[in-house]
Formats: sequence, structure tokens, C-alpha cells
Amino acid sequence: MRFITPLRGASLGLALAAFAVATPLLPQAERKLKDSDVKKVSKALGDYYVALEKGKGRLEAEADFIEQVQKVNEKKLKGGQLLASLGDMNEVIYKANGYERKAPKRANGAVIDKSLKSSRVAGGTVDYAVWTPAKYKPKAGPYTLILTIPNEGKSAADHIKENFLNGDLLDSTVIAAPKMPGDSDAWMGKDGIGAVLLTMRDITDVYAIDVERIFIGGRGKGGEAALKFANMFPDRFAGAFCWAGDGGDEVSAENLKHVPILITGGGSNATGLSERAKEAKLENVTLDPAGGEAEIVAWMSGKRRSNYPEQFTIVPGAMFPTRAYWAQFAPTEDMSTTKLEAAVNRETNTVTLTGTGITECTLYFSDGVVDLSRPVTVVANGGEPVVDTFERTSTLFLQFIKESKSDAGRYYVASKQYSLPLLAAEADE
Repeated sequence: MRFITPLRGASLGLALAAFAVATPLLPQAERKLKDSDVKKVSKALGDYYVALEKGKGRLEAEADFIEQVQKVNEKKLKGGQLLASLGDMNEVIYKANGYERKAPKRANGAVIDKSLKSSRVAGGTVDYAVWTPAKYKPKAGPYTLILTIPNEGKSAADHIKENFLNGDLLDSTVIAAPKMPGDSDAWMGKDGIGAVLLTMRDITDVYAIDVERIFIGGRGKGGEAALKFANMFPDRFAGAFCWAGDGGDEVSAENLKHVPILITGGGSNATGLSERAKEAKLENVTLDPAGGEAEIVAWMSGKRRSNYPEQFTIVPGAMFPTRAYWAQFAPTEDMSTTKLEAAVNRETNTVTLTGTGITECTLYFSDGVVDLSRPVTVVANGGEPVVDTFERTSTLFLQFIKESKSDAGRYYVASKQYSLPLLAAEADE
């Protein structure tokens, strides 16, 4: 592991003064229990993580977690459901990660190069650089994460040193940059996607990151790629930025309904994305031709990821996304005309699906999506309403944790696959 001494620049002043060192975890999700009340549940979930990592003891850890949840339900909630308490379960998941145990030694206050082994990419390794604040402490978290892609030809470490290590940002944020494969034409392929997602996964596993405050961005070609990654995985980011680049090409404005976008520099591609957003009646794209680091940091302030949106659209284009938020469908050979619109009316507990190019859709449920204590109605493509009742099950909760469908800001406890009848236009074809 190679350490690089950072170059400190001038303070960014008021633009950074409001950038919190550690943002509160899910302020909109109320807590019903004290930390001490869920401590054993969190430990049991942590043991489940360890069992998955070691490949043994999973069934025993699963049984212990279920037992601890039941005890809290009986003794603390007096027959209530811990799995229905979003704030408490988010805290359980966050504390279960054991960040104090994983904290790297002698790595704070510097940019370090790291290497991951993975069979998912060519060569079997993913390299990235990461900066952590000099006074980084897991207990002081969670911290904001900036996942930033270097410009073509720039090393990951130099990209961080030259563009981000200024002023108060040094004390408030974890900054990671993946080494991208080859030239920028290859970045949206398997190895490029793997480099970005595996870097983010490793950082959020090791460092006390606020999953609702992860921003993806980059400079030049890196920023243009960042917007495409946000388009592919819109439910993972609090925002996306393109710094000194012309981002926006091949990016669907509809996918980014809940993802604020900032483009500094810009050109015809940036203007095109802005116009497509306006056509979709969205106001989430900001163009700032002369913006720099201060404007990017100020733009990030106060933004959080949308966890359970009441309405969203999935337009996969050639490849991604086929899953976002609480809906997922299987990819097909030709997705050029595929589109899914999902909406929930929380008052009536009704989900409405409108999809073309797909025949089935899986929905994931928690009390963040609907009220699971009441029947749930699903209407797909104007067909007959389907009414179901769901149990909040610890077994499915653990399964979705294992499959990385849930995290410390958004989790699910039930699911079902629904059929989408053909719309009139599709039937005619």
C-alpha cells in the first residue's frame, strides 16, 4: 500500500463551511428504540455478515438474528414489529457493519493506493485511490463519500490530490477514485462498470459511509462517464456531477428524476440533457459553465439519496438499468423500447405499474414503500387489481441484505413478481 502526501490548497470559505463532517443517519426516519435496545440485534446481524464472509455458520447466525428480532418485538415493542421501524432497522444495519473493527491503520490524512482481487474484471484486480480525513474515526460517522472518476490519462491518486484536497473538505469527506481500464471508449463495458461498483462496494464496507450521501462525479471524460453510471444505477446516488466536461450524451433524464445533476463546462450534450429534463418536467439538472470545486461542494450540501420514491421511471436503453428503487424486471435481447413507470399511492396502499417491452416485474416491499399492516393492491398495465397481504419476514430481510438489495438507508422484507398484460399498442404489434 503506497502513501501519498496530499497537497493542501486554499480554503474554500463559506461554500464549505456548511459541509457537515458527519451527516445524521436518516433524519426523516423516526426511532422508536434506544441504541441499547437494538444492540443485540445489530450484533446478531454483524455475526451474519461474518458468517457470509467466512462461508460457514450462516444458518446459526440467521437463527440468532431471528431470535433477537423476536425478543425486541416482545419485550421492547410489546408485540410490535422491529422490521416495520425504518429508523431502528437502519441503525441496526449501519451498526452491524463493524466499522471500528475494519478501520485501516495509519491511512488517515493521506491518499493511498489500494488493490482488490476480483474475478469479475480482466486481470483479476481493481485498483483505486482513497482519501480519508486526518481525524477520521468510525464513531464520528457516517461520512459523505465522493466517488470520482479521473479524466482520461490521469492517475487516480493525482486526480484526488489535484482536484479535491482543499479546505474543509479535508475534514468532512471520504474521496475515492477508481483506476479505469484502457481508454474512455471502454469505460462503459464490463471492466469499467466493475471498477466503479467494486470500488464503491469496498469503500462502503470498510469506511463509515452515509449511504444516503454518496455522490458520483469526475473531471472531463471521467465526469461524462459518471453521469452514465448514475443513469445506470440511479437509486445508489445522492447526486452526480460532471466537472469541466460535456456530460449528458446517452443519458436518460427520466431515470435521473430523483438524482440531482451538476455539469460545469458543458456543451451540446449538457444542453441536450437539460432540455430532455425540462421536457420530462424535471428541474434537477444544473448547468454552470464556469463552476469549479467550490460550486460542486456547495451544490452537494444538503442533498440526500431518495430511498423510497413514490414515483419513478426505468428506461434501460441498451443495457442498464433493469432495477431501481423497489422494482426490477429481467433484461431482454432488445430493450430499445422497454420502459417501466412505477408509482405508489400511500393513502390507498396501491402500486400502479405501466410497462412496455416487459411481461413481468418484481416488487420489493417494506414499510417505506407501503403499509405492510394493510392489504397491498397492485394494478399492472390497467389490468385487474391484485390484492395481497405480506408478512415482514426476517428470512427475506437477510436474503435481500445478502443480495445487496438493502443497505443502511433502504431495506426490504417482502417481495412478489407481478405479470404485466400487453398494452393496446403492443397487442396490435
